Amino acid sequence: MIHIVLLILKIIGIILLCVIGLLILCLCAVLCVPVRYRGSGSYMESEINGEIRVTWLWHLFSMKAAFDSNDDKNKGKFKVKIAGVTVAGKEPKAEKKVKEKSSRKTKPKKTKVIKEAEKSQKTENEAPADVHTIHRETLKELEGKRPVLTEKEPARQEKNSWFSKLKAVPERIKKQINKIHELFLKLKSGMIKAGKKITALCRKKEKLTAILTAPKNRPAFLKVKRTIFKVLRHMLPQKFSGWIHFGMEDPEQTGRLLGAAAVLYPAYHGRLNIQPDFDRQIFEAKVSFSGRIRLVTLAVWCLGLVLDKDLRRILSELKNIQKQ
Repeated sequence: MIHIVLLILKIIGIILLCVIGLLILCLCAVLCVPVRYRGSGSYMESEINGEIRVTWLWHLFSMKAAFDSNDDKNKGKFKVKIAGVTVAGKEPKAEKKVKEKSSRKTKPKKTKVIKEAEKSQKTENEAPADVHTIHRETLKELEGKRPVLTEKEPARQEKNSWFSKLKAVPERIKKQINKIHELFLKLKSGMIKAGKKITALCRKKEKLTAILTAPKNRPAFLKVKRTIFKVLRHMLPQKFSGWIHFGMEDPEQTGRLLGAAAVLYPAYHGRLNIQPDFDRQIFEAKVSFSGRIRLVTLAVWCLGLVLDKDLRRILSELKNIQKQ
């Protein structure tokens, strides 16, 4: 009996170890396999073309975006694939079939409500012509029953209307005064609230400036600055090549631009070819680039920031300021 229990525990342990190993392998693959990207773009005689591709995990996930100014119908294209299956960028086949079936459907049958409306219209059309005569008789009866007004009654009605209007004047004035009083009260309360908010903001500003300018916090801010520059340098393309052909109306301006480009020559030496044209105004360019982003390096740098004691202290102080 004990032998069977130990065998079952051994099998469970082997399965758990296999699962943990697979999880570690997936985590290493996600962190160690870089996200690769490459792209290209060109500008020729007011024609703009561009393309960029992003792949990850040996093309298990891929994304493609392109732009072509010559294509009037579909200038921008976008596509996302997972394991070779298009997830975004195209209409799935299932939706197309549903749309085709809905278009092939026949017209809906008439409901009971529509049938009853048609029957009522028919009955109205078939009604006898004596309806108009009935309406005329009823109108004559009503005219006969109307009371005949004398000459004194309209004058009395006019006097009553004037008296009622005069009585309503003080009530209207009171209402207007009450409205103005309410407006003043609202403005007063709004001014008081705005003053309180301004004072609170000034206090927060003073505290923030004290935190930012404190000499003990400078090493933490320098660390953040260095990590940001490291991340940007890591994300920039490793390979970059292309050429630029440019010219201005005035040759002097072309020379000035060429001089400004010469200052940056160490940065693009061997990568970018600049061709000045002193005879005509022109601008043409073609560029291609590629790079990769490793999630492991980004995770290590972010972990270094999270574990920094000074940064955590600064963040707690900022949270306390926000709560106030």
